[in-house]
Amino acid sequence: MPGPELSPKYVRSILLLMLTSLLVTLIGFATPAWTSAEVPLPTPFGDSLTSRVTAGLWRACVDGICGPVKIENGWLLATRAFATLGLLAGIMSTILFLLYIFVDRTHNDIIYLDIIVTSLVQVSCILLAVAIYGSNSSVKLAWSFGFTIIGMFLEFLAASLLIIKRWLSHDHDEF
Repeated sequence: MPGPELSPKYVRSILLLMLTSLLVTLIGFATPAWTSAEVPLPTPFGDSLTSRVTAGLWRACVDGICGPVKIENGWLLATRAFATLGLLAGIMSTILFLLYIFVDRTHNDIIYLDIIVTSLVQVSCILLAVAIYGSNSSVKLAWSFGFTIIGMFLEFLAASLLIIKRWLSHDHDEF
């Protein structure tokens, strides 16, 4: 059974949402700014210097000098795992959508539903990652964290459009 017919405008819209989501999620995933803080450091003269500290999932920076995150705790590992799964699901949904568009043999309901499922898996995994990180962070959340949330939201919009198109393209008299 062939999948829903997608107009060129509809395809461009969904593809733009998916590619933007993937790019924004990748930027949020890879950059070291999920949290940000100004930390006062005492000096021997009785005053203090302020250092800017940012941390991401993989790297942390102090005044622009970066290195790997050495703290390995359960919630950070869970955040990394869910963020990685979400990113992989986003890559998979984008590849499946490109195949659905350009390869006639993949133009069927199963692939179409796989695109929706992998998109929703990305949304769920990223939602879990940001919920775990946000609830365990004791400092201000920063722009990389926000980028990850924006990527999740864009993928949710793409999945919603795919679901609406599928719903509208099939007869629902039997319901």
